Amino acid sequence: MNALGWAYRLCGDIQKAEIYYWEARRKCILEGGLERDELKEDYGWISNNLAFVLSENKETREQAMDIGRDAIKHWQSIGHDIGLGAAFLVLGNSYYRDGRRSSALEAYEKALEIFKLLEHYDWLGRIYSWRGILYLDLNQKDPNKYDLEKAEKELIRSLEIGSQDIRAMMLNRLGRVYMRQGKWQEAEKCMQESFELAQKLPDYRYWIASLARLFSIATELGQHKKLDEYHKLLEDCPEIAKKSYKYDLGLGYIGLTKLSFIQENPDKKTIIAYLKHGISLLVESESYAHSNISGRLELIEKDFYKINPLLIRSIGQKLEEYSSKKSSQHHNVCYNKVTEIMHRWANWKKEEKIV
Repeated sequence: MNALGWAYRLCGDIQKAEIYYWEARRKCILEGGLERDELKEDYGWISNNLAFVLSENKETREQAMDIGRDAIKHWQSIGHDIGLGAAFLVLGNSYYRDGRRSSALEAYEKALEIFKLLEHYDWLGRIYSWRGILYLDLNQKDPNKYDLEKAEKELIRSLEIGSQDIRAMMLNRLGRVYMRQGKWQEAEKCMQESFELAQKLPDYRYWIASLARLFSIATELGQHKKLDEYHKLLEDCPEIAKKSYKYDLGLGYIGLTKLSFIQENPDKKTIIAYLKHGISLLVESESYAHSNISGRLELIEKDFYKINPLLIRSIGQKLEEYSSKKSSQHHNVCYNKVTEIMHRWANWKKEEKIV
């Protein structure tokens, strides 16, 4: 059952992975996994894996933390350092996804202490990758304490020593740092390599996540001719990827929106369709504490000084109606934020370039 859970996790079906991990844990306990020496390691790894997939969903994240803390106690009781270090990493990931940044840093530091002593470079690479992306997140909150160079160095280190099976993830994260730094050529190189590697593995999350960011990078580089090519690449993504990683899919549609706006003759219907897809996916699958639908939409405004305000107002009017209706149907506060932004678009006037 643990192997089946791992298989579904790799192919992107997190829900099925969770089902099989729960079943594996139940059977392991019934067979004496907490008492029989030959099963204690199995119980620990099943708990680590279950905690990781539970942390993907905000509805089960507290449960993920509880299981992660129990796994730490279990590994400590049997003196298994690799399992213990992995459990600290998993707990750190749960904290990170829940926006508990200080707790995440503490957990990652404990994992690092263990794997540095063991000189276990595979696990060290994984930790540096997660801590690097946490530094990127922290930079938004406290740029003086957490500069982007710190995140960049951490992620370069992870690429140097990390396992090939997570290289697509590491490249994506380094690319995101370059995007924040405005190093668009470097970002494009990282995301393209991540996307191609994710296709080969396959790694469905970074297949979509890296492709989505290539759209935004293309906008910054003025590659408006890539719209049709990128639209097809997103549509051709495997259905299991679209189903499992709706948030990343939503980022893809927002990226296509940005690219559509810089066309020589922007098509209003296309832009509205992309925005509707993107907004609904981002709002209804927003699972990480640091996710920000307002920020995603406000980034589009950066190029509005180049665009006919009549087009912006027309799109804003349509989307204000759409998001207002969605808000009444779903009672999701994020739709209220979208409605506020679309109201601003509906009344947009010619603006100077935003510096």
